[in-house]
Amino acid sequence: VPSIYGAALTNQTAEWLGEWADGLLTVADSPEGLQNRIQSFLKHSPAKKMLMLKADISYGDNYQKALDSAYEQWRYTMVEPYQVSELRLPEDFEKATQKLTKDEVQQKVKIISRPKEAIPWIQKFIDIGFDIIVLH
Repeated sequence: VPSIYGAALTNQTAEWLGEWADGLLTVADSPEGLQNRIQSFLKHSPAKKMLMLKADISYGDNYQKALDSAYEQWRYTMVEPYQVSELRLPEDFEKATQKLTKDEVQQKVKIISRPKEAIPWIQKFIDIGFDIIVLH
């Protein structure tokens, strides 16, 4: 029997998923935000359930190249969750993110120029309690 994971961006959804899903899939956030989401998910769970995290990372020959690439490729994923269902065309995403800065992107995407720079960042997610971490 396959495991059923539910995806949650909010504590409310995580709590609902905790009632029936075998595991939680969520995205990187502040440590406090992730801990709250996990607590919400486990609120109704009598047993330990699997916790999976998707974390965005941008790697380049140097920091600036990695940042430029993150801005080009990842800024569209930074629209508000409610907007995702409202934006229909690539031009809509372009317009919704036109004022987004590279500084804002690097707050959500880990920017590295050497793979070992990611180790402490990944360790924070392990320490929070994630069983599976998917770097994307």
